[in-house]
Amino acid sequence: MVQFTYGNRQITVQFGNGLTKGVALLIGISVGVFLLQLLAWQAVAQAFGFVPSYAVGRLMVWQFITAIFLHGSVNHLLFNMIGLYMFGGAVEKVLKVRDFLFYFLICGASGFVLTFILYAIGILPNAVNLGASGAVYGLLVAYSLLFPKEKVLLFLVIPMQAKWLAVIFAGAELLLSVRTDGINHFGHLGGAAAGVGYFVYMKGLAFVRTAFVA
Repeated sequence: MVQFTYGNRQITVQFGNGLTKGVALLIGISVGVFLLQLLAWQAVAQAFGFVPSYAVGRLMVWQFITAIFLHGSVNHLLFNMIGLYMFGGAVEKVLKVRDFLFYFLICGASGFVLTFILYAIGILPNAVNLGASGAVYGLLVAYSLLFPKEKVLLFLVIPMQAKWLAVIFAGAELLLSVRTDGINHFGHLGGAAAGVGYFVYMKGLAFVRTAFVA
């Protein structure tokens, strides 16, 4: 939590909610797997990263889950772990550890499900996809729905309500999805969409709508 004064107002901004059990477990697995990747990058990426034609065509269905814990670079890993730390703790305290881990995996896997669908209809290439970004976008959605008025930092600088941060990031990913920049923006959107779907199913459409209009 960060406090600062802007004009005559004191603004309190949330930055993480401590290292909870589930968050610590996910960070530990991700860092450990990344170290293993350094020993045999190509073999690990092809066997456990998400490759659409392998995951379904060769029945390597574990890739929908294992790819969540692989990352392409230190920066990629660091960005996702910061997002996990920033939003995961508060979400875990509401959902509890078991449901939090389930939610994280569902959002991450859903990003790869959308990736496969878009590959199958010829929109995305048959490339190796790695990372927890879809799951982290799902956590951003969860945080924005559970704590819509909490102040968070856009780019760690600009304070705003959590619900608007989610809208900005989702909109940016939608715009960036038309670019060919080596980033699977559709995978991020798939994770975010799964997050919305989870809360619609668990709490109803009215809960989701209220979070953004309140």
